[in-house]
Amino acid sequence: MRKLNLLKSFISIFFLLQCIGIMAVLIFAVVILCQKGDLDFPININGNKVEIIDFPTKIAIIFVCFGYAAFVYGIYLFKQILELFALRIIFDDRIINNFNKIGKAFVVATVLTQIPIFILKINGQKRDADFNFTSGGFDSFLFTTGLALFFMVLSEVFKIAKNMKEENELTV
Repeated sequence: MRKLNLLKSFISIFFLLQCIGIMAVLIFAVVILCQKGDLDFPININGNKVEIIDFPTKIAIIFVCFGYAAFVYGIYLFKQILELFALRIIFDDRIINNFNKIGKAFVVATVLTQIPIFILKINGQKRDADFNFTSGGFDSFLFTTGLALFFMVLSEVFKIAKNMKEENELTV
């Protein structure tokens, strides 16, 4: 239980920081989206340096904002699951549905944050577009997609376990 409480505390702090971060990003995005022409300072969108705000850049910023929101939503659902675990509610439909929703939210977040890279590279002067599959960190497309699929699989495992538990309770 001590590990669960520690994890719950970390996730709660992380969620709070992400909520503050999403507010700051939304305010910054609105300011940037209202801007026309050159920026006084360059910004980085997923590792791509942007100095001019044109239509493709605005689209990329919108995708990043929605991707960030999907990620924060996934963290919120994970926080709810941990609260249910603390109440010793394990094989419940809410947990099964939340695991599945977390997986979907992380897939959406991954796709929405990878699209701007694609848009900005095509819009750039090099005209090359690639996905970075070799990065080994948490920003790796393959890792985050795998993490999302893990949560979906975990949802299925909990569904199977719940059905087995119900069958065992019926058999006396």
